[in-house]
Amino acid sequence: MNVIAENKVQHHHQIMHPAVKHSREALLHRAQASLRMVAAATSLTAMCVMLTSDQTAVIYGIPVTARYTYSSTFRFIAAVDGVTCAFCLLSLLILFVLSPHAHSQRSGYFILFLLDLMMMALMLAGCGGAIAIGMVGMYGNSHTGWAAICDHMGKFCHGVVISIILSILSVHSLMMLTILSSYHYSRQQPHL
Repeated sequence: MNVIAENKVQHHHQIMHPAVKHSREALLHRAQASLRMVAAATSLTAMCVMLTSDQTAVIYGIPVTARYTYSSTFRFIAAVDGVTCAFCLLSLLILFVLSPHAHSQRSGYFILFLLDLMMMALMLAGCGGAIAIGMVGMYGNSHTGWAAICDHMGKFCHGVVISIILSILSVHSLMMLTILSSYHYSRQQPHL
């Protein structure tokens, strides 16, 4: 019974009206473009917020400054946000070159899939590290004697939190792009 149902589905895909197939490809193309713009905007904003998050406070009569450059993890996530923004804008240009309904462009969509996957992995690494350092900044670590700084550096900590949240939104956009790119590539496979 399942074989008959599969044959009907395959036959339906083979006789699908060209206008329906074209509109589905165009919709997928627009969804990819929109997600790339969202990922570029959120990563650019996250980078700008991180770069401008600094604060000087007087603690026990001593001026103390907090900057993102004091943490290699925060420098890394700011750099990754910048690279992600540049990648998303470049991949958006590549996407516009690829026709939404050209089966000859399969290798281009596969390359976009691989790049989306790599950028998502890079962003996940940056977000994971930034969250870990941010938790130490917020709560400290009594076992190692590290004191929390967010009690005294609220502006800095809020900026870092906002930057990390925006970076996580960028990761979600890249994850959706990875799913869409793999789906689009699988749809471009020649039927056997």
